[in-house]
Amino acid sequence: MSKNSINIIVDIQNISYTQLLNEIENHLLERKQLLVTYCNAHTFNLCYQSPENQKIYEEFNIVHPDGFGVFFASKFLYGSKGFKNQLTGSTFYQLLLEEGIKKKWKFFFFGDKKETLKRISSVNPELKTAGYHNGYEFDNDKVTDMINNANPDILIVGMGLPKQEKWMLNSKQNLNPKVIIAVGRGLYTITETKDLNVLNNHFYVPIKKYCKDYRDFYEDDVFIHSSEFNCKVFPIPPLYTWTAFSNYEKEFVKDQFERVAVELKKRKGRYKKLKFVEVDDPNSYLQELTGNAEIYDIALDTETTGLNFKRDKIFCITLSYDGETGYYLDYNKLDKVILNDFFKADKNFI
Repeated sequence: MSKNSINIIVDIQNISYTQLLNEIENHLLERKQLLVTYCNAHTFNLCYQSPENQKIYEEFNIVHPDGFGVFFASKFLYGSKGFKNQLTGSTFYQLLLEEGIKKKWKFFFFGDKKETLKRISSVNPELKTAGYHNGYEFDNDKVTDMINNANPDILIVGMGLPKQEKWMLNSKQNLNPKVIIAVGRGLYTITETKDLNVLNNHFYVPIKKYCKDYRDFYEDDVFIHSSEFNCKVFPIPPLYTWTAFSNYEKEFVKDQFERVAVELKKRKGRYKKLKFVEVDDPNSYLQELTGNAEIYDIALDTETTGLNFKRDKIFCITLSYDGETGYYLDYNKLDKVILNDFFKADKNFI
């Protein structure tokens, strides 16, 4: 493969899905070992923090771009010479499995939990699965022997970066599979876990893990419900994962909007009439609000003239504290000292 790469902290191949799949097939036919990993925004952060992590990626044959962040960074830094194609790992892994089924490639999956990996065959019944092993508890020599005895064409490793990359580099001399691919959490697009149910288009948020105050929530495949606030939250994936082109994230988002529409029709009668107030004197209003100890929870947002944080500016602040009335404050009229005092007050800004 030619050194057609772009450097954004690490060298990343300027490659398409088709070219990537062709490289994999060629190495399988020629019986040459190929190490593949990805680079996304999280990779940037790790490599920026540690030069040691940067050196890891120099040892890989292919580092493919993963996600809109990497694509955007290449265009921002190199303009028209940036990446020609926007790749996402989740899409690539699905294409890889489809190609593997056509070409009858054998796969071994190493990483995550045993319960997760057991789902691979049921989700992908036509895929030739040589074996699997969890990525949490393992003896390195034993798992290496297990992989080699299974004789797979492709080894998929999903243990998170940079752990998976370090393992691949340390073990490559002892591994028989000619193509070894790091996928990280891409295993969830392969195994249809509760974290990301691809085929049934469901999405799951582990709220117990990420919320400090669990309150009285319960979870469903498509929403989170709080009995305290008597509302449902319908989560969607990050914007950059589904706005660029059609993929399963975009289809899931469409389904979520449809579910929200259905839910809104069900509850049409319970909504209060909302009010909107444009505050003439935002400074006096904020001073009064700052000193009002009875008002503690305040929902607050800002609006800007665009999405370019270097060029665009804040033009208003909107807030509400009773769930019925929204207040509009012209940012240009605000005294910044008064605004800072407001933010320093004993309030719970939401």
